[in-house]
Amino acid sequence: MSKMRNRRKKRTAPAGRGRVVVVGGEPKMSGIILELADPLLDGDVSNPKEVDFIVQLTIAAWNKSMFSAERQAAMEKEIIDTLVPSDGDAQQVGTIIQALDIVDDRRKKLFPNLRRFVADYDLQVSEGRVALNVLSESMSADR
Repeated sequence: MSKMRNRRKKRTAPAGRGRVVVVGGEPKMSGIILELADPLLDGDVSNPKEVDFIVQLTIAAWNKSMFSAERQAAMEKEIIDTLVPSDGDAQQVGTIIQALDIVDDRRKKLFPNLRRFVADYDLQVSEGRVALNVLSESMSADR
C-alpha cells in the first residue's frame, strides 16, 4: 500500500464515494466495488493500469469473501500467486495481503449480508473518470 499512497498524482474526486446505487432493493455491484476500492485508489484515478489493478484486487477480495474460511485461504494464495511476479518480494506480498484485508474489512462493515459473486467486469478509465460495469450472480448462503 505504501507505494500506492506515496505516489501523489493529479487528484480527482474519490471514485467510490456516493456511488452505490440501489436498484430493485439491492445495490449495484459496480458501485459497491468502487466504494470498497476507494481507500486503495486514494482519490487518484489518473493511471488506468493502476485503477484496473485495484479494481481486479477489489473484485478478488470480494469474491474470496463469499466462500468458507477454509476456501478463502486457498483463494488468497491463488490471488497472491497471480498478482505477484515469481521474482516478487515479501513487501509485494504484504501489500497485496494488506489490500485484501482493507477490502474485506470494508465489505464486512458496509455490505455484510450481500452475497453476490462477480463473474466479469468492464472498466473504462479516461480523463480522471471511471466507468465500471459488473456482471454478478447471487450466491446461496451454503456455498
